[in-house]
Amino acid sequence: MRASNEIVHAPGFVHNTREFWRVVRLRPAPADPAHGLPEQKAWSLRHNAVSLVNYGVLLPFFAAGAVMAWRRRHRVPLALTCGILGYAIVRGVIGGDDRTRMVVDPLIILVAMYAVRRLLDLRHAAGRDDVPAI
Repeated sequence: MRASNEIVHAPGFVHNTREFWRVVRLRPAPADPAHGLPEQKAWSLRHNAVSLVNYGVLLPFFAAGAVMAWRRRHRVPLALTCGILGYAIVRGVIGGDDRTRMVVDPLIILVAMYAVRRLLDLRHAAGRDDVPAI
């Protein structure tokens, strides 16, 4: 049990946000008690590969979808993006972890698929008819 006068540090917003959006962890991170960071082991090769293939591929399309939704003023993907970013900010304040991202992963997938669809529409509009219609 801790003494009542012992100061406990918690990780900050930047660290929590980085952990929330982390795709892979290739190296272990040593403990940093001064900043409230416990030792973190490197993820297994299988975990890194699955995360990189699934989430690492979707994240750039999510970013592109957010920008496209903002520029075109499409409300549904813009609302989804705002919900995702709002949740990420809250998790950054409370404490971020890649596990807590599971709540918004389906929304990230939806915005990423919106971007893929818009990119296919742009390609089709440019006269490339070799793209199958969806």
